[in-house]
Amino acid sequence: MEADYLKYADSIDHEKIPFRGIGTYYTYYISPNDTTLYCGFSLEGVSNPDELFEYGLGGMRDVQMAPSSAFGLADVRITGVCLVDGGKCNYFIGKDKINPASANSLTTLMWDAYEEDLDGDGVTEVVIVAPNQPIRKIYIYKYTKGRMEWTEVTEALKREPVDKIMYDSKNKRFIAQSGSVATSYRYAEGKDRLIRVKQ
Repeated sequence: MEADYLKYADSIDHEKIPFRGIGTYYTYYISPNDTTLYCGFSLEGVSNPDELFEYGLGGMRDVQMAPSSAFGLADVRITGVCLVDGGKCNYFIGKDKINPASANSLTTLMWDAYEEDLDGDGVTEVVIVAPNQPIRKIYIYKYTKGRMEWTEVTEALKREPVDKIMYDSKNKRFIAQSGSVATSYRYAEGKDRLIRVKQ
């Protein structure tokens, strides 16, 4: 979805956080008496100096903007804690390859996010680790054949419900624990499936 422009002069600053070499994150109001907070961003080398990209309602604290290669499409990732519900938000933004003055909002994902090339095909997937609810869920998101697809790890393993599921980002391993038994899995190289790691 292409992000819409807003003339900077038409907004009323609430907060402006610059990130050198990447862009700026904004929260703003659209009228002097407005009580609804909005958020947006600008990207260096993309946004016009007097414009910002609108993102939507609300805002975040503890914001970070960083380069991203998610899904083979993203260029920037904006991460922070949502002011509405206190959850972690990740905005994935892609620079438009046809119109250099445009940007695309690829997706917004909640919770802790890890960008990993799990299957070794050179395209980065995103691993989402949700909080315990009551059993933690881990999701794998990937962009394939022109659409976003996802799977939940315990469902992909076709296991009985486990006591605990964890993600080891250093080794790109998914660890399912049932009682005192922990079993580790990884993505099969070049394939869209998980395989058990021999101990």
